[in-house]
Amino acid sequence: MFRPAVLSMAYLQYQNSQVMKPYKIEIYVYAESEDKALEVQSAAKNFVRQQYQKGTLVTADKILNALTRFGNSIIVNQFLK
Repeated sequence: MFRPAVLSMAYLQYQNSQVMKPYKIEIYVYAESEDKALEVQSAAKNFVRQQYQKGTLVTADKILNALTRFGNSIIVNQFLK
């Protein structure tokens, strides 16, 4: 059985020569209601959890890179309209 916590820690120590730890961030989103905003929060948490269970950590560097590389793409901009 795959144990993401053990493998992830070993992988992070190998990759970065230091241990990463989770940080909580908060951002503002525009929503029709607080319920919709909480739904977005829940979806984001589920995404991170699912990635973790697959053995992939959603790191600050990866999110920053994705936002920098794809945040202004035509596809993303059309999707957000």
